[in-house]
Amino acid sequence: MAQHSGTPTKVVQAMEHLTLDDRRTYLTDGIAESRCIPPQEFVDNLLPKANARTLKKTQTYLESHSVWKHFKANPPHKSAVDEDRTFKPFTTLVNDVVAHYAKAASVKATVTACCEPSKTPGGGALHDTRPDGVLLLGLPPQPLHWDNIPLTFEFKKHLTKPHWEENVKKMLWNMTHVMANDCCRRHTFGITIENLHMRLWFCDRSGFVISDSFDFIKSPSLVAQIFASLGTASSEQLGYDPTMTRVYVDGEEQFDIEVHSETGTRTFRTVYQLSNTGADRVRSRATRVWVVYEKCNPSKLLVLKDVWIEDDRTREGTIYEEVLEAIGPEDMDRAKAHFLTIICHGDVMLKKPGGHQMADNTKDSIRGGYVIPQSDSQAFPKLWRKFASAPLTTHAVTTEIGSIPELSPAIIGDLDTGKFYSRTHYRIVFGEVGIPVKDVTRMDQVLRALEGAANGLDILDKHDFIHRDVSVTNILLVDGVGKISDFEFVHKTRLGAIGSAEVKLDGHPGRTGTRHFMASELRYNRYIYRSRRFKAIRWVFKQNTMHDAEALWWVLIWILAWKCPKGDHPQDDVDNASKGSKDLRRYALIMELFPPADHYNTVDKRHTFFDDPAEFEGRVACLQPDYEKLVSLAGDLRDGLCEYYDREQAWTAEAGPDEQVFKGIYGGMVVPKLRSALEENDVGELRTIKTETK
Repeated sequence: MAQHSGTPTKVVQAMEHLTLDDRRTYLTDGIAESRCIPPQEFVDNLLPKANARTLKKTQTYLESHSVWKHFKANPPHKSAVDEDRTFKPFTTLVNDVVAHYAKAASVKATVTACCEPSKTPGGGALHDTRPDGVLLLGLPPQPLHWDNIPLTFEFKKHLTKPHWEENVKKMLWNMTHVMANDCCRRHTFGITIENLHMRLWFCDRSGFVISDSFDFIKSPSLVAQIFASLGTASSEQLGYDPTMTRVYVDGEEQFDIEVHSETGTRTFRTVYQLSNTGADRVRSRATRVWVVYEKCNPSKLLVLKDVWIEDDRTREGTIYEEVLEAIGPEDMDRAKAHFLTIICHGDVMLKKPGGHQMADNTKDSIRGGYVIPQSDSQAFPKLWRKFASAPLTTHAVTTEIGSIPELSPAIIGDLDTGKFYSRTHYRIVFGEVGIPVKDVTRMDQVLRALEGAANGLDILDKHDFIHRDVSVTNILLVDGVGKISDFEFVHKTRLGAIGSAEVKLDGHPGRTGTRHFMASELRYNRYIYRSRRFKAIRWVFKQNTMHDAEALWWVLIWILAWKCPKGDHPQDDVDNASKGSKDLRRYALIMELFPPADHYNTVDKRHTFFDDPAEFEGRVACLQPDYEKLVSLAGDLRDGLCEYYDREQAWTAEAGPDEQVFKGIYGGMVVPKLRSALEENDVGELRTIKTETK
């Protein structure tokens, strides 16, 4: 299988004031590269199998149905009534055909078609999203709720480009909304119709699959197969996760989640969600993290991570095990102090007919091994190029100012562009519940968290590993001790990869990280500090321990910029404050160093801030007087990092990049400086700076 290089570095930043229409429009950006497949191929590979013999009878029934005859004689574009009334009979046709097929095939109908476009489905949507029609899970009466909708319809009376574009926008929004907000979904379906032209839609965590448009009146056999397949499918076939059960505890929605490991199956119940990184993207890992307890031991709180990982990537639990094995007994106690504890982990396993199990995987268990043939694809017409984005999750976890959009690329990558990366559903449970450093409310605790993370990074560096994603969300404070978490991108360094065949962390070696904390060399994708004598030599750039250390420094700067001592009150109105306003100047610094994804490129300004002592001193002048010692710490760490970077000057043309010169940066410089700052710290409780008008 083709490999790809680490976590994408492009990030979606929420734009709070976009209209729903603007947000839907954004979802169509990039669809020019999306590929379509023949409708029969779509049905044969992505829908459940229907009884072929019974389908012939169902087709006969379909063609004799009064609604079918009406559409055939009076196409929607000739209708004198609005779209709602024009297409409402279509759902009657669906229900009648499903009922006929179910009776003839001696199976149960499992869904009900419904057309109530004036009603907003329940489920706490950010906007009043109202699909034109839906399939509801179960027989009537069923509540109109997003949790019960495995398929949405969008109807237009006319086949024109504007009408088609509107349907595309709404369908992409509907499907992305479902995948973002219902953690029980593995995939979902959609159908768009313009006049008599139907198109089939599907998406899972590997992206969208879209059929060519076809005249449904001229394709009764295909339509009968579509209705019969969807109308009698199991909840699992319709996209629901059989290993996750929705329950209600004191009126609050929770989930019972199975974790399958080598030692067996264990069930955990959620208490609250910690994060949902990237869930508003379809084609993504869709990482969700909960505080949970094992049902057999409710008193012990744990953390469960649910993720759709690339098939060929080493599982996070395995990485932990391999790192600990490489560390050996000399650093084991320190590793246990500054790493998380694995309780259990494994791929999600599904029970299949015959009693066997298979991993929940987008290629095999969901798509049945189907991959779009490149020779049989064609592109959609080019639509808009409008730069905007939106969060789609209703259960937003990090909505405060300064929240990090993590590793969430734009949705344009969700549309199938010819590259298919299969993903496997994976879960891991940790023994500790920590507080991300971005949420820590005392400066002494912030410094403890950073010192602990530096100790963890020191262990990795000592044994030739790099973390590759140091950020404010994976540095944790657990019972007063700092820990570095999220080992899913941990990799051997250039040094460690030599002669270390026993350690299997050799896939996905590309640049990785959370954009706001990425080192300048990573952003430029080259060695910046090497001797000019070797400028003409093209050394292959590799991520190394210096980039982890610089990311830790950027975490400190992020905290100093976003957080103030609690007693230092902000201006009441930032927008109208004087130019000397502390918060206003700090916010300007934030916009330069940690801008939204749609902001102008500030890589050069970030590098100058880090590399130029005078620029650094001038820009940090806006920080509070109470931060004098901490600004001094940041300056000392910056000086130390630059001294280590300057060791690139010693590299030679013959030997090339020698990462050995960076060894010991944490124990020799970072950890002692953080420990000294902790001892001298005189800042107490913190607040987030004010950036909004009242």
